Amino acid sequence: MIYDNKLFLQLVTKIILVQDRQWVSKVTGFKSQWDDNGWSAAQVKGPPNVYPQYGDIEGTWCLKGESSDHYITIEYSKKTYIQSINIYETYNGGSVWRISFKAPNGTWHTVWEVNRATLSTVTSSRIFSPPIQTVAFPANKVHIEIDTTNTHEHYEMDAVEITGQC
Repeated sequence: MIYDNKLFLQLVTKIILVQDRQWVSKVTGFKSQWDDNGWSAAQVKGPPNVYPQYGDIEGTWCLKGESSDHYITIEYSKKTYIQSINIYETYNGGSVWRISFKAPNGTWHTVWEVNRATLSTVTSSRIFSPPIQTVAFPANKVHIEIDTTNTHEHYEMDAVEITGQC
């Protein structure tokens, strides 16, 4: 009888985590954008518009100018324990150098970072999925930093997907 009670208790108290996939629902900040329409930061919302095509194609967020301090801050509709991030780069990829998640206390927690000197231009479209650190908090705000001084060209991002458990 004790065994049955223990088993029942384990089943009742077990937390079942569900795998979740989300696309950007809101852009809350950015340094620059090519225009307010076809190449605006808002183009990263939702699933890809351009990927898998490669090139300077309307429907993506295009950064304006060569700079070492471009960024975009994005939000997802619900908080999740993020396990992976997939950045859809469609023109001159390879410029992302830091990714951070916003913690419940309001601070940014870096989950992936690379030395900017190691950045190199990718001349095909790709889904960039860096190996991020696991965090012990649910998040729905992501900050991506981009250095385009390696490309000497425009950089274009189509979408950003997160996967995790909620």
